Amino acid sequence: KIILIGESAGGNLILGITFLAIRSKKRVPDGLLLAYPALDARIEKYTPSHLKAIDDGLVAYSYLKLFVHAYLHDIEIAKVDPLVSPLLAPNEIFSEFPPVKIVVGSNDPLYDDCWRLMDKLRKLKKNVELVVYEHMPHGFLLNNIPGGMKESAQCIQDTAVLIQNLLDLKVKSNSPHL
Repeated sequence: KIILIGESAGGNLILGITFLAIRSKKRVPDGLLLAYPALDARIEKYTPSHLKAIDDGLVAYSYLKLFVHAYLHDIEIAKVDPLVSPLLAPNEIFSEFPPVKIVVGSNDPLYDDCWRLMDKLRKLKKNVELVVYEHMPHGFLLNNIPGGMKESAQCIQDTAVLIQNLLDLKVKSNSPHL
């Protein structure tokens, strides 16, 4: 099986790979694991989670805008191209999606967009699961380091279970999140 896994901008990239596979009628991955994916690069829009994270120490909204400018030669493309802003993809593409697992922290500026993606997939009767970690910021899977966030260890274990479930290994978890 092919399971694509990406966090933040990596989530954006694996969605793009999946879109291109569907469009070109190539083999589509068997599952996707998206950790706080970048789903909408339109910098003129605001969501409640953007505003909540306006002064976030890790990924403030102003940083998101800076990242978009650094990533794109022409930021206007973010308004029309689903390879840049995956939430813009048509339902015809999403209707061919494999199972999707999404993990996000409630303090992540990308939190609201994760809910939008889940809603879009659910309306199409796709297999999608969103796991929210309360009070966790963007990038929490990378914080399992000395001096980092001790909660990250549980998030990493939960993510491993989600990957195993995408592989149909049906691993059970004692985590309250899964």
